[in-house]
Parts: sequence; structure tokens; C-alpha cells
Amino acid sequence: MNWTSPGCVGTPDCPSPTARCCTIDRTARRSFDAEWTEYGLIVEIDGIHHAEAPALIADALRQNDLTNNRSTVLRIPVLALRTEPARFVTQIRTALLARGWRGPATSEEVEQTSH
Repeated sequence: MNWTSPGCVGTPDCPSPTARCCTIDRTARRSFDAEWTEYGLIVEIDGIHHAEAPALIADALRQNDLTNNRSTVLRIPVLALRTEPARFVTQIRTALLARGWRGPATSEEVEQTSH
């Protein structure tokens, strides 16, 4: 599933994430569905397997580790992404703005950089 298609993600309205990026911490190599490293934001898309007990525990431990290392993790159930994408995209955009993203470039800024 191309989760970047709804709303602003991957358009001029939001910066593009590094999709399926990886990081290595002291215990394991970890991959994320999307990360905006510059803004300390990680988005995880949870499929149905995340509702099973082993995944619930692993997800909680991982999210807590990330939070302790100053990252913000937004979790999006895949079903909700399909049924209410705008609400989740708004949360991503809000998190990016709260962490220093200045929003999309104005037409003046775009014109200045093209000269």
C-alpha cells in the first residue's frame, strides 16, 4: 500500500519522509514506515497483525524506546488510514509543524529560489 498518497504527505503541503527507513540502536536494527529525521517524527502503519499479543508488546517496547530517545511516534491503523486518511494526515502535518517544519513554501519563496 502506498500510504503517502492521501492528503498532504509527499506533496508540497508536507515534506516527504524517508519511507521504510532504518536505524540501528544499541539493541537492534529497526525499520519504520516513515521517518522525518530532521523533525524527530516517526509514523508507523499498523496492520492487523499488530493486534496480536506478541506484536502489541514489541510495539509498546519499541515506541517507548523511541520516545525515550526523543522521537515522537504516530501510530496509524491501516484500516483507519483507508477510511479516514485526512484526519491522520492532519495529525502528521500538525506534528511536523510543532517540531519546526515551517509549512509549504509560499509562491514568493518558490519564485526567489528559482532565480
